[in-house]
Order: sequence, then C-alpha cells, then structure tokens
Amino acid sequence: MPTPDLQGSQSVDRALRLLSLVGRESAAGLPLSEIVIETGLSKPTVRRLLLALMRAGLVEQADATRRYHLGEEAFVLGLLSGSRHGLLDLALASLRRLSDMTQDTSFFSVRRDRFAVCLHREEGTWPVRTHALQAGDQHPLGIGAGSLAMLAALGDDE
Repeated sequence: MPTPDLQGSQSVDRALRLLSLVGRESAAGLPLSEIVIETGLSKPTVRRLLLALMRAGLVEQADATRRYHLGEEAFVLGLLSGSRHGLLDLALASLRRLSDMTQDTSFFSVRRDRFAVCLHREEGTWPVRTHALQAGDQHPLGIGAGSLAMLAALGDDE
C-alpha cells in the first residue's frame, strides 16, 4: 500500500494527466468513456478527478454533448504563462512572413524532452490545408519536418 504522501502525489499526477489529455482534445471534447480508455483508470476514479478539475475551473463539461473541454481557468493560466515565456511573440512575425511568402501553413514547435510540441500554426492562403498538426499536438522527435530538424540539431549525447 502506498504511503499517504505517495498516494497524494499519485492523485495529483493522475489529475494532471487528465488535464493534459482533455487539453489536447479540447476543441472536440472528450466523452468520459474515452478518457477512461485512454488513461486506463477506473470510471469512478476518472469521474472523481474530473470533478476536482471542474471545481478548480480547469475543466468544463458541455451540457449538450456531455464532453469534457478545458475550462476558463486553464485559458487564464495559459495566457499568464504565455506572457512569461514570450516565445510565440518572438516567432510570430517570422511565421507570418513565412506563410505569406509560401502561401502555406507554418508551424512553431518547441522541444519538450523527446517530443516536439506545436505551440502555434499560422495559416497561409494556399487552398489546400494540412490538419496533421494543431497547436498543442506533440509528436516524438523525428516525426515531421520541424521535429526532424530538432532531432538533427541535438548533440550525440542527447
């Protein structure tokens, strides 16, 4: 049986995993059944954790569809974080210029451990759109051109 400290930490880890999962699918939302399948947690555990996230305003459930989406507090925290890091501010003008020149979609991704995380996509005017990568998506390094460039730039020790 886990110690109380580890058990409390386990609950926090699980709740944060749910928050991340809901966040990555927030546009369409996720039904409870899919969250249970994706996490491998029991339905009562998932429901209890979602209720805690809902009380904090981090997750919301749509009345009409019963699907879970990121809540308003998650949006506020994201805005606060964005102003602290400012990475997108540095890249946005270049992304727009690149999309204007190529008429295609350009992407801004950052490395997080062994993954590339898309922070922003800037649409070009080309009539054919790619939907392979959305803001918030993450892929293992080496999957996709931008991610492959990140992998190629790593030293041998990494």
